[in-house]
Amino acid sequence: MDSQQQNKSKPGARSNVRRAALLLACASLAATPTPAQTSPVPGTRQPVDPQAAWLTYSPVDTAHVFPAGTPVPDTILRLGDSALENTAANELHRGFEGMLHRILRSDTRTNLPERACNLIVVGTASEIAQWRPSLKENKLAPEGFHLRRITSGKDTLLIVEGADERGSLYGSFALLRMIAEEQPLTRLDDTEAPSAPVRWTNEWDNPNGSIERGYGGRSIFFESGSVRDDLTRASQYARLLASVGINGCTINNVNADPNLLRVALDNLLGNAWKFTGKKEHPRIEFGSTKAAGKTVYFVRDNGAGLSMEHAPNLFGPFQRLHRDSEFEGTGIGLAIVQRVIHKHGGQISAEAEVGRGATFYFTLG
Repeated sequence: MDSQQQNKSKPGARSNVRRAALLLACASLAATPTPAQTSPVPGTRQPVDPQAAWLTYSPVDTAHVFPAGTPVPDTILRLGDSALENTAANELHRGFEGMLHRILRSDTRTNLPERACNLIVVGTASEIAQWRPSLKENKLAPEGFHLRRITSGKDTLLIVEGADERGSLYGSFALLRMIAEEQPLTRLDDTEAPSAPVRWTNEWDNPNGSIERGYGGRSIFFESGSVRDDLTRASQYARLLASVGINGCTINNVNADPNLLRVALDNLLGNAWKFTGKKEHPRIEFGSTKAAGKTVYFVRDNGAGLSMEHAPNLFGPFQRLHRDSEFEGTGIGLAIVQRVIHKHGGQISAEAEVGRGATFYFTLG
């Protein structure tokens, strides 16, 4: 069964309605690496990209971060090969080059050459424990990390240990923030973990590319009713959010009672599921469109459908438009849906054809 989902919401607060974030769209915040920027030349200042915020990695005083006698890492040892750990290593490369004018080598070998090594080690807790069992520590909270500097034999290690892959990424950004603030890393030993599993920003972007309440320009996600072809700025935004530990983005919202809307959608989607049950290739869609300047949501299926001659009775209680032998039901589902939609100041209507399915349209506020 296919499903589609498009997004939009419109603020329209009502005193008796609790504001809830309806996740009709969500930006992925896996911090996809963006193309590398031009490396700064030691002693010069590069043009600042205001959209990059602190991720411009402007030069700092190396002596403040690594005081005299403190070895400066020359190699990144990445223990895992996930997308997030690759991103973490890439950010460390960019940060050290931009802020400290150091071009780090990359290594993924767990058997290091017989020489003194000044390493940044990036990995999850399980990967680090497997690499060197003596470094195993107490369990970290999900998405948490532990930053530490230790001497192990001939090696001086800056360890970025994540509870998981996301923790490795957040830990790498945390290390880079310390460098950007010129904090000395001689006695580095810092453990952090998020206090909430979901940490999101709240957007008000419309599918037509506008932003509710006139916030800063056009949407970086949508244009002309569709997702933008070029999501470069969205990727840069995701990178910035990930750098401060934010792992979600609600692109648009609707002011509604989530429990009541769940009842309405359960009924509409449940009906679509039921009436497509005898189709060889069933199809159900949930999406939105624009009409007279308002967002109109819809649930569409290619199921049994019905005759529009019955439209006046469609939302009445205990109105059964199919025989019990064909499809079971109570006849009150659509009446409940209409009551919920009206409670939110919206309207609901239907289009249908026997044997070709039905579409239910509704607005909110």
